[in-house]
Parts: sequence; structure tokens; C-alpha cells
Amino acid sequence: MRRPILIGSAILAMAIFGLAATSPINPVAWAPPNNHLSKNSCEAAPVIKVVALAKDLPGKADGLAFGGNGELFASLSNGHVVAIDPTSGQWRVASRSGGFLTGLAVGKKGEIFAVDERAGALLTAKDGEPLKSALRTVDGQRLSWTNDVTILGDGQLFLTTTATGRSLDRFFDEVLEHRGSGLLVRFDPRDGSASILRGKLQMTNGVAAVPNSDRVLLAESSTYEVSLVSTKDGAKLASIAGLPGFTGNVRASDRPNIFWVTLLSPRSPLIDSLAHYPFARRLLAWLPPSVRPGPVPLPCLIEIRLEDSKMSARAFRIETEGKPTSFSTAIESNGRLFLSPASIVPGSQNVIYSGLIPSPSL
Repeated sequence: MRRPILIGSAILAMAIFGLAATSPINPVAWAPPNNHLSKNSCEAAPVIKVVALAKDLPGKADGLAFGGNGELFASLSNGHVVAIDPTSGQWRVASRSGGFLTGLAVGKKGEIFAVDERAGALLTAKDGEPLKSALRTVDGQRLSWTNDVTILGDGQLFLTTTATGRSLDRFFDEVLEHRGSGLLVRFDPRDGSASILRGKLQMTNGVAAVPNSDRVLLAESSTYEVSLVSTKDGAKLASIAGLPGFTGNVRASDRPNIFWVTLLSPRSPLIDSLAHYPFARRLLAWLPPSVRPGPVPLPCLIEIRLEDSKMSARAFRIETEGKPTSFSTAIESNGRLFLSPASIVPGSQNVIYSGLIPSPSL
């Protein structure tokens, strides 16, 4: 009786080690940051009530940016960029491509810059004209999983990629592996030059220029972090890690020193608990999609105040008319927030939400 048990145990051990050896990921150990805010910070946070502003959009919205004439621009999953009246919600198609658009920025002269996430490209157009490719490679490296873009005051663009060699369809593998292959890319549209400002970033998502400075705020999703980064040399000047969820996009408010950060999904207790155990995460990568831990709604925003190089944060809870959802981008103008639902969460709608901010900033 004992011998069959030993043989069975040996076969099981060989199978486990075989699965680990052939795993599609090569994870590393890491230390999850402690919660920067309390664990129930989102549940106990002040409430911002929002309603649908622009409805029946031809695709799911992601990036949001204001143009110089006060219109709200949104990049859509069907390749369109739409311009929205922030009061009436009426919208028009400002530009289009055949891609899957995420990040968005609008220049001082109305030029549109949009990120095609699946194609790994930065696109550009004048209002009313088709989007065309502006950047696909940097330092001889083909871009992949491009995510967001922002414009500095001098006209330089800063572009994020979430991971190198992977796409959004493999986000679970990127979270588990935790090696960090995201990039922060500098691009000058005036001469077409591009370079990598920072590399080895942890699922880089949103990026926002700090007005009247040579710095940007940068979100790294899988460390639940937002950092202040110098655009001169890429140095990290300050950061807030351990936020309540996977960070999405970052946008500057029209109020001085205030930024809004979205949270795509809550932190996963399973992922955090296995951070120190790469072998276990190798096995976890084999789980079929139907039983993997996936994104769940987190109707919570983080307001960040930046003073010199000091950062502080507080949470706001978002109430919609329908089911709770997460948000991809939140942008503020004249005391109102405008939000795009996160398409990574099932059930997101083709709308833009808007709501009045009920209380002053930090």
C-alpha cells in the first residue's frame, strides 16, 4: 500500500514541477506596499454623484482631454475621437482611425494625439482629419501595449507602454510575473525624435504633465503607485504607493496642484499574498480564464495634491445611476468631473459621466 502512495506522490510532484517549468511566465519575488490609505478608504470616502452626459457613443471611451475651445475630447475603442459639449453632452466625430484607442491628449493648436493600444502606436491628426501614425518604434524597439500620452508645455509628448511584448489580453500574466517591462517614452513631434526616459516600469498606465514644469505624474498599476518623475533625466522625485487598487489614468485638474487618478480594480489579496512566492505564481498562470481572479468594479477615485515635491492623497466614492463601475479616466473642469468607464470591467457602457465635485480639495 505504501509503495503505490509513494509512486503517486512522485508522479504528482513531477507533474507540478513540469507545469512550473513550462509556465508562460517567469515571475520574481516582490514586496507589496502597505496600504497608503486605510483599507476601507473608498467605502468611507466622500461621495460624488454622476450622471450620463454623452450617451450612445459609437465605442467605449477611455482617454479624456479638453481642447482649447472648451470641448471635451474622448478616444474610443472603435478608433474614433469624439468632441463633446461638456454642458449638453452633444458630440461629433473629430477624427478617426481603424484602431483601438486609449490614451489621448490635445495640443494648444487643437492637434489631436491618440494612442492605439493594440497596434502599439501613437497617432496624430488635426481636428476633422483622419488619424495617422506618428510613432511606432523607439531606440529600434517596436512599441507594444501603448497606453497613454500627455503634452508638456514646450510641446514634447510623453507616452506610456504598459508592458513590452505583451498585450491587454495577457494582463493576468503581466500582473503575476511582476518583472516590470513598461516604458515612459519621450517624443518630440517637431522633429520626430524619440527616446526611452524610464524603463522596467510596473504596468505603466496613465501619465499627466505637471503644468508649468518639467515633471509628469506617472501611474504604475501593479504597484498601486503614482510617481512624480523628472522629464529631464527620468528620476523619480516622489511617489505614493499602496493605493487601494490598480491605478488607471492620471489627469491634471484646472485647479492648481490637483490631479485625479482612477482605480481600475481593487487590490487582489491572492496576488499580494503570493508576491513572495514566484513558484506558486508560475502554477497560477495555468489557471483557465474562467477561474482566474479578474477585474471587479471599484467606483473610487484618488485626488492627489502636489506641492513642490510633496504628494498627498484622499479618496472619493463615485455613485452612478446604474450598477457600480470602475473608471478609466477622470478629468476636472470648472468644478465638475468628467469620467469614462473602464472597459476592462465587464458591463461598462458607451457613455461619458459627469458630476459636481461636492467639497474642496485637500
